[in-house]
Amino acid sequence: MTQTLGVLSPVAPDEDIPQIAATATLRKFQGARIAILNNIKPGADMLQPYLEKELRKRIPDVEIKSWRVPFSTPQPEKDLMLAEIAEFADGVIAGVGD
Repeated sequence: MTQTLGVLSPVAPDEDIPQIAATATLRKFQGARIAILNNIKPGADMLQPYLEKELRKRIPDVEIKSWRVPFSTPQPEKDLMLAEIAEFADGVIAGVGD
């Protein structure tokens, strides 16, 4: 008896994905607008209030705005949030609570 096995490639298909250049490093926080991304996992929820408090204490004129961006957010909705964050922020802190 002859058997035939199919072999699948683990390599992702080669897609033409546009490259985006990284922005320059934020050199100063005075007067900066900082976005905090919270992935809503317990670690991020616990750390965020302390992070905001310390940033405000050390840099009084920093503007902070937070976004809760769960992994499960549908992509079109997530794209809108990310565009809003990009428009607002001079710098981003990603709060991954894993």
